[in-house]
Amino acid sequence: MEQQDRSLDELLQIAKRAQSIIAHLDLDAVARHDPHEVEKLGRVADAMIALEKGEEVAYVPGVDDDEQAGPPMLDPHQVRRSELLALLDAAGLSDRTGRVYVSEAEPPLKPLDAIPHCDGVPRFDVCIAPDYAPSDGAHGIFVTERGVFSVMVVSPFMENRWRVLRSMPYDSEAEMIDTIKRYVARPHH
Repeated sequence: MEQQDRSLDELLQIAKRAQSIIAHLDLDAVARHDPHEVEKLGRVADAMIALEKGEEVAYVPGVDDDEQAGPPMLDPHQVRRSELLALLDAAGLSDRTGRVYVSEAEPPLKPLDAIPHCDGVPRFDVCIAPDYAPSDGAHGIFVTERGVFSVMVVSPFMENRWRVLRSMPYDSEAEMIDTIKRYVARPHH
């Protein structure tokens, strides 16, 4: 079948099917010469040739099979957050995650979303409530891929932005946990 004899609808259907077949291919694994993916690449190439000839390609063995479609795509931020939560749990800090210390509240540990805004807070993976607030307001320890931040918003919350009080980069998980524990504890004067 010549391409000019095909309707736009037919061409779109062919393109969609080609895209769905190719989506099952792990190109990084092909570049690493993974035998399974290289074999799959051959089946994908055959399917593309069949599509070009106008043949219907409803099923490609070893490509359309769900169990061989490769691992599900995970959100890297969610993976990072899950790993951090596991580390914080192992360090005995899980009851503080997702919370901040609010000086005027009883009990003082409140969910971060109890504060009306996060203006001034750096993009973060996890928030941890410390044991104190340096002044009236809310205080949280925020963890990113690069560092640990002690951040505070003074009362009244709607009239003020969060401010970074101190921060420390880290090179290892142990260093990160150590910094978090130091920032969580009330300073001794």
